[in-house]
Amino acid sequence: MGGNSGNADYIIRHLSSTPVKMGNWSSRMYIAAHGSWGYPQEWYMETPDDLVPVNEENVYTKPVVLLVNAVTFSSAENFCVAFRSTKKGKIIGTPTGGSTGNPIHIELGYGINALICTKNEWDADGNRFIGIGIKPDIEVKEKIDMFIKGKDVVIEEALKQIRGDRK
Repeated sequence: MGGNSGNADYIIRHLSSTPVKMGNWSSRMYIAAHGSWGYPQEWYMETPDDLVPVNEENVYTKPVVLLVNAVTFSSAENFCVAFRSTKKGKIIGTPTGGSTGNPIHIELGYGINALICTKNEWDADGNRFIGIGIKPDIEVKEKIDMFIKGKDVVIEEALKQIRGDRK
């Protein structure tokens, strides 16, 4: 799921006592006349400022892991980028969805709609993740029978990491 980047940034600011590096993003700029004149495609590029931590006494210092899967996208992926920058803990699960959550909505008629991604995004190390997803530090695949057996392999791995028993 996605969410609100302001809320995500607020949480990240409580996980680090040092500034947290964010990823860059770009989006096409379109001026129809420029296209008709054969000008090269123009891009808007933004490099966000680092997230400034809250005051020292409000930084959470206990172990943290982040669980992700293919339905982690939008601002939740930006949260992954910032979380990885904190070096606070491991990202566990399967690669994220690889979409910004900033689509253009186009009605095609007959009740058919299209959503087109409007941004390119990179993590703090310069790795592109749109269309790819963010790879977890520890890949653990969910299994269909885990719900029947009442055994969640992703949460079990997260608990091992938090406890420090990395067998």
